[in-house]
Amino acid sequence: MADAVYPSTPYYCITQARCRLCQFLLEDGEPIVADIGDEGVSCEFSFHRRTTFYDDELDIKLHMCLADECRSRTKAIVCFHTSCHEFRFYAITPEFRAATRYAFPPPLTEEHRRTQYIRQALTYKLQQAKLWPRELPTELWAMVA
Repeated sequence: MADAVYPSTPYYCITQARCRLCQFLLEDGEPIVADIGDEGVSCEFSFHRRTTFYDDELDIKLHMCLADECRSRTKAIVCFHTSCHEFRFYAITPEFRAATRYAFPPPLTEEHRRTQYIRQALTYKLQQAKLWPRELPTELWAMVA
């Protein structure tokens, strides 16, 4: 019998090292899921730049090339921190993906400003919650946040 020709496993390329839900940059080793469209999301895997992860449940390769163009690409996709995806309130639609695509990378000052704002807001909320039997200094709440 002649050798059967099997279609190659499709490559789904992650084009940005940014969670499309929280908009923060991804760091190597962070747990993520990839949005593969109508089929849902991939299984959880660790983000590592310029590597490929094989999802055996979906029989696809998730290529973290982070490029607008890729020779191996079957489909361009986005990804999310696993915790952001679990926390979301609404379904992720094509319109949402289009609206959250940066036309240009934000300045580092904006990234730092957002991080500081979230830390300060979380510190304030922790202080107001009265979770501990006695009050803690703001510096300790900032470390917790």
